[in-house]
Amino acid sequence: MSGAPPLTLARLNSMNQTGFTTALGFAFELSPWVVQRAWDERPFDTVEGLHAAMMRVLDASTTADKLALIRAHPELAGKAAI
Repeated sequence: MSGAPPLTLARLNSMNQTGFTTALGFAFELSPWVVQRAWDERPFDTVEGLHAAMMRVLDASTTADKLALIRAHPELAGKAAI
């Protein structure tokens, strides 16, 4: 069992960008840039707000970034990953 404190919104909001990305980078496996860019929208009032920030990052990302994210998960993307 880990001795790390629980990952609360207050704790996430207080983290520097590196810590934030390390803590949440799993959310977009192999594409931590999504979480890294969402950090700029802190503080988050709710988990839903955090999720919305990450979705805005994806929506605003370049086609190249979106394709890289899809190609990082070919088993999920099917033919779109090619």
